[in-house]
Amino acid sequence: MYSLVEDPINPDLLFAGTEFGMFFTLDGGEHWAQLKGGLPTIAVKDIAIQERENDLVIATFGRGFYVLDNYSPLRELKYVLEQDAAFFSTKPGLLFQRANVGGIDYKGSQHYRSKNPPMGVTFQLHIAEGAARVKDARPEANIDLPHYPTMDQLRAEDWEEAPYLLFVVKDESGAEVARFTRGDFEGIQRFTWDAKYSSKAGISTNGEPQTNPGTTTFVKPGSYSISVMRSTNGQLEELVANHTFEVNHLYNYEEIDYAFNAEVDAVYAAANRIDSEYKELKDELAELRAGFRNTVGASVEDLASSRAIDVQLKELSLLLNGDPSRTKREMETVPSLGDVVGILAWGAWNHRGAPTGSMRIMMEDAKAMMKDAQEALDTIEEAIDQLEEKAAAQGVPYWD
Repeated sequence: MYSLVEDPINPDLLFAGTEFGMFFTLDGGEHWAQLKGGLPTIAVKDIAIQERENDLVIATFGRGFYVLDNYSPLRELKYVLEQDAAFFSTKPGLLFQRANVGGIDYKGSQHYRSKNPPMGVTFQLHIAEGAARVKDARPEANIDLPHYPTMDQLRAEDWEEAPYLLFVVKDESGAEVARFTRGDFEGIQRFTWDAKYSSKAGISTNGEPQTNPGTTTFVKPGSYSISVMRSTNGQLEELVANHTFEVNHLYNYEEIDYAFNAEVDAVYAAANRIDSEYKELKDELAELRAGFRNTVGASVEDLASSRAIDVQLKELSLLLNGDPSRTKREMETVPSLGDVVGILAWGAWNHRGAPTGSMRIMMEDAKAMMKDAQEALDTIEEAIDQLEEKAAAQGVPYWD
């Protein structure tokens, strides 16, 4: 043994540096376990504890320094492992906008840069057992009683939804501020929540059923709680309820206009709804035009009139998505609704101060553009509805 240190809070928690790595004990030295976490089997010559951050710093022979961020969960390890599911005590989250410094890739190995720890609130969660799976319900097979699952059992296994964990974050008043999911697991995992409000502007099905929303701006400083539910084949069960933690800001936050940022999210949602309606009408018209074009006996006059609606949709696309005829020829073009809303959201949600004059102008521009777009959509939808009635009367195989 080369070094030995005692935790400043729990005297039974000791760390020992040896020729073959790092070891720790929770009972004053009666039982020892190796502390790995990416540490190679190497001589640990010296150990130091950074008491403010609860970081464990070690010096090795020939392999440099290593830092274990916030080892404080080890103080609660014995108690937590006795629970079916529990969080370790959570260190207050410190929120700040991380600078994005670029332009150094050309330096290669001359400029060493290690990965920064994730920014937000870091949790350590213990779950004693993973979710039960449908396949676990199969009867046990043996030599005396061979078993092959029935088709109903196989179908139930094929239709099973993968288990996942749903996290719900609430503020002091009990209002939800964020939701996110992670895969189900057994044991202990450490993960970081970015401490941002969940956005209501859109829905993502990526990773279904383990889906996650977009985010807006940092939450306000204060006390929060997080609950964990497990989905087992679609049935939700609460594992941990209202684990409390604190959130702080590194910089002043008083000038952040949270009401304006929420309004930006609402405008973003309205713009996405308009874009979704546009795409739906575009698909409907494409099917109708194909139906009039290919159905025996269908009116060619109605086919010709549908082209006029198609042109209206293309004109609306200029407002929603920009002018590809100009951009592909590298010509200047006016910002589209998507451009205005996207820049507005990026600027507002990454800004620590009050909304700038440009942000307020973009907000008004977005609202005016959405008003024009909605009027155009209503006109186009009415024309398509009339075309659908004609298609049905002529036996065109179109079903809304």
